[in-house]
Amino acid sequence: MRVPGPTATNSNAGQVPDPRSGISPEGPTQVYTLNSKKTVFTTEQAGKHITRSGFKFHDSNGDGKTTLSYRVSKGFTSQQADQARQALQSWQDVANVTFTEKRQGADGHIDINEMHGTSGGMASLPNRYMSQTFANVGTANAGANPPRGHYFREVLVHEIGHTIGLEHPGDYDGSGNYGRDAAYAGDTRARSVMSYYSEKNQPGHDFKSLNPSAPMMDDISAVQKLYGANTKTRNTDTTYGFNSNTNPPLAG
Repeated sequence: MRVPGPTATNSNAGQVPDPRSGISPEGPTQVYTLNSKKTVFTTEQAGKHITRSGFKFHDSNGDGKTTLSYRVSKGFTSQQADQARQALQSWQDVANVTFTEKRQGADGHIDINEMHGTSGGMASLPNRYMSQTFANVGTANAGANPPRGHYFREVLVHEIGHTIGLEHPGDYDGSGNYGRDAAYAGDTRARSVMSYYSEKNQPGHDFKSLNPSAPMMDDISAVQKLYGANTKTRNTDTTYGFNSNTNPPLAG
């Protein structure tokens, strides 16, 4: 599937998205509409909607957990590769899924590849018959050491979300318009890293030009519907914010 064009607001009228793949635009959509009259979904409803087609890896050996191997392309800088591993960890922190770079005995495999000349991305989705997926992530404008809150990290988290079964909250792919294409009021980056649309579509939200670095609340609901919850993440006394003792540090 093609890499999207330079904006996320151009219409793709009549284009049917490939149900086995997903795309990130070249950058976050800045256009927004206040006071939307769209349907409001609860977190539970949104999580169900983001997993509406049932794409997922399956526990092939029946041990009650999903273990996925992965490969990070050597085309990334070492800092970019670290961000890819942190993005994987952010999904593992909230779901009963384990990522390992050792391929033996895994229930599936994910290839994470760099794409030059774009800041967008594209990915495939898993199903019962396809146990290997890919996430292609653009490195244009990322720099050798992308700072926290950079769009590069959001694309990593978004595309990895696709590789484990999450869809966009609406039936758009490559471009879209909130007023026309968002399926419900919370189809924004304030609620889901899988959304294309500005958090400003929901009053009171403004990321100040920063970007999500980890799954948002609707994404957590969605991935836990597919794989169950990780009940072992920071399950003792934990300090967040200043003097945090989380290890690794939580994504900002």
